[in-house]
Amino acid sequence: MATADAGVQSADAVAGSTRPSGNVDTAPLADAPRRSAGERRVDAYNFRQPRIFSHDQIRLLNYVHDAFARGLSVFLSDRLRTIVEVRVDAIEQLSYAQYVSSCKKPTALFVAEEAALGHKMVFEVDPLFILFNLEKSLGGEGNAASHARHLSRIEQRFMSKILVRIMDELSSAWGEIATMKFHETNFESNAEFIQIIPGTEPVLVSRFRLIAFSTEYYFNVCYPYLMLRQAVGRTGIKQWLSRSKRDVDANIRDQYTHHLGETQVELRAELGRARLSLGDVKNLQQGDVIPLQTDSKDPINVFIADQLFCSGRIGKVGRHMAVGVSVVKNRDSNE
Repeated sequence: MATADAGVQSADAVAGSTRPSGNVDTAPLADAPRRSAGERRVDAYNFRQPRIFSHDQIRLLNYVHDAFARGLSVFLSDRLRTIVEVRVDAIEQLSYAQYVSSCKKPTALFVAEEAALGHKMVFEVDPLFILFNLEKSLGGEGNAASHARHLSRIEQRFMSKILVRIMDELSSAWGEIATMKFHETNFESNAEFIQIIPGTEPVLVSRFRLIAFSTEYYFNVCYPYLMLRQAVGRTGIKQWLSRSKRDVDANIRDQYTHHLGETQVELRAELGRARLSLGDVKNLQQGDVIPLQTDSKDPINVFIADQLFCSGRIGKVGRHMAVGVSVVKNRDSNE
């Protein structure tokens, strides 16, 4: 017992020796990184909603859904005989409960299952787009409905047939990474009645904008994380990266080089700049001289289109004015 007390006293003594005495101010915690440059930078981390997808996986998911948006745009434009633009609006990581609370009421929710992976997902379609689609398919002008409403069984069956083709487009977009086949299982107009996974489980929501006749509609795809973890594993990422980086055929490369070499671009040399008041500009007449802010010996900027390409100096070649290139801009730089 005495030994324990001695140990405590010894520890207090050591702690007291390291403590500043008097009214000496201690350095704030925020200054700690400046005092120890070797420490690593601390990144913010949300323990309630951690990021579960790596940069490679996000890049892969963006690639898949961009391809899906292009295929869906072609299909809908052909079906509706008008231009339908499909854009990827956002790819969000949420909990399933957050996704359910974000769904509008009423909406059109088609639950689909991927047979090979054994997981269910949700296709959320704007009811106004379904009504627009139905009217165009039946020969109408496609006037936008004023407000969303619950769909009838006939309208649900009509959209289910279109959804088969939409799911085929999504399967095709996933084709380079994983083989996926989707089939519809049920329909709901209220997201609270659909429980494909527990509310705390993470999901990935791909949000799209469908634009037809300058009217915007929404279209969302909700994937469970467990489904994507199986589909977008390390093997799938490596296969996709290896395909995207494969060598181009020599003949195709030569054709690209030839055609790009023959492409004409505008090259513009900026001799200098001047600032004038609006009154001076208004009073300009033929023969007036505008002094520039640069000296004749200063380097000038040379642009290709609107991008700064290099700097140079003014000179002459024979009877022609010329610009001698002195410094080429680093094209890998973001400056």
